[in-house]
Amino acid sequence: MGKNQQYKAIQRARLGASSTGHDEIEDGMVDGSFHSPEWHAARLASLETSHAVTWEEFKMKQKEDEMRKGELEVDKDKMIRESEAH
Repeated sequence: MGKNQQYKAIQRARLGASSTGHDEIEDGMVDGSFHSPEWHAARLASLETSHAVTWEEFKMKQKEDEMRKGELEVDKDKMIRESEAH
């Protein structure tokens, strides 16, 4: 049950459904606590085509980046030593 539905149920219980003359309390708000089945289908489809990487892919990329960074630092140190030698 969504938050708005819970609120309306509490109001019905407190005021009594018969006192308002309606089954629902009209508070002027749209009950937006749920989405349509079409929305859910579109959301699931978008999640399946997501560009997010898995945890394993992320760890591999991090390892590759660290290795590449280490290689760049070695190259940089080598270039500094060569430039100091000349």
